[in-house]
Amino acid sequence: MKNKQYPDLFFFCFVFSPQDVSRFTRRILLGIFRIAPPVAGFRLTT
Repeated sequence: MKNKQYPDLFFFCFVFSPQDVSRFTRRILLGIFRIAPPVAGFRLTT
């Protein structure tokens, strides 16, 4: 059920406050860039 709620919530936020969504996406991208290097290194070593 959560998976169905997230797109609607994201669309709702995008329609009513694009700036907040841009902040949210920036946080997600920063989190991905922080997490990606260790994960990539771990996959390369295994």
